[in-house]
Amino acid sequence: MAVETNQALVELKEEALDLGIEFSANIGEATLQKRIEEKKAEIADKQKANRESKEAKRSGKKVKCIVSHKEGEDYKVKDQFFGFNGETILVEFDEEVVLSEEMQEFIKTLGYYEHYYVTEPDSDGIPQKIRKKRFKKRFLIEKVD
Repeated sequence: MAVETNQALVELKEEALDLGIEFSANIGEATLQKRIEEKKAEIADKQKANRESKEAKRSGKKVKCIVSHKEGEDYKVKDQFFGFNGETILVEFDEEVVLSEEMQEFIKTLGYYEHYYVTEPDSDGIPQKIRKKRFKKRFLIEKVD
């Protein structure tokens, strides 16, 4: 019986270490079991709060809009997959779609840098080519009432 109790205590100590619980070397089995249960309850509460937070974000205000690609009608891709903050959606270009406000703001921020050269004189008056860049938005979003 002492061997079984010792083995159970060793297993509890391993589980406690996995959960990040600190304890003294001479801790009793009942005390350690109680700390493990408290830690598991704490973790479950955090996970539940996290799920509820994500659900609240997803259930935010929805907006009807049309997403167009800036490349115009010659662009070969007809749809695009977007993902942001755990929300994912497949959007067909130039079709009406319902997006959360967060997703809409995310799509508005997507873009690329266009690089170009300008010729400017340096301090000695000698013309120099300088590489510059400007941000271009990739998608247009029109709200539909």
